[in-house]
Amino acid sequence: MLVGFALNKLLDNRPITFFDIDGVLVRPWIIYYFPMYLSQLNPPCFSQRALLDMREHLESYRQNGDYIDFARKWMIAYAHGVRGAEVHEIEQNAIAFWNLHWNDYVYPYTVSLVKNLKEFTTLVAISASPAVALRPLCLRLQIDYVEGLEAEEEGNIYTGEIDLSLMSKDQAVSKYIKNLSSLQKSQSFAFGDSVHDYPLLEHVGNPYFVTDKIDPELRSRGETAFRGLSSQNPKIVLLYRDETPDGIVNVVRERTNQVFDKKS
Repeated sequence: MLVGFALNKLLDNRPITFFDIDGVLVRPWIIYYFPMYLSQLNPPCFSQRALLDMREHLESYRQNGDYIDFARKWMIAYAHGVRGAEVHEIEQNAIAFWNLHWNDYVYPYTVSLVKNLKEFTTLVAISASPAVALRPLCLRLQIDYVEGLEAEEEGNIYTGEIDLSLMSKDQAVSKYIKNLSSLQKSQSFAFGDSVHDYPLLEHVGNPYFVTDKIDPELRSRGETAFRGLSSQNPKIVLLYRDETPDGIVNVVRERTNQVFDKKS
């Protein structure tokens, strides 16, 4: 299930910024790179068989495009991969993973973007990736809340099971948005990079869709997704993450200055 964790005290009476994580704050497929890192440790704490299953599910998704089926199979394989591992061990390895790979996976604009939005809003990150892998990232970025999937445990040991019945970004968003006033919603921000992030973009006054500019396949796929989403919500703004390191930050900073009436 998507499980929420308060990383910092929730700030009352503030608008909210929702972030998808993969493809927005960090490079895609952290849910694969993190288990791969775990499998390469000595001794490994992730099953090679499960890692192969994850790779096969990814290839199948690239061929048939069924995201929901892929995401469920992907997370089941992840839960199988950590079966028998100690929760504390995986948590410590998640910290080590980000210490080692921060510059490899975190986009150059991410820290500045998050810092700008934190000045005005409460920050909530929502992802279908394992929460244990996301918490060190979000703590370092000073994001207030993180929602992610959590493998089941018993006695500090992962059981190999995972509850996917509540794998819903709609439900995760609703508990944060329901108590906001109309003004706070109009001042809230959201960032996504796929059609599955529409629940994040739907209810805020400042929704942004982030896609690639350099890679032709990623750009085409992203622009197609954006056109579909913008037909449902014309307020959604398209951002390209490869224009310049500060391109996204400057666009969003200009908008926050307008929304919160702050002079540049």
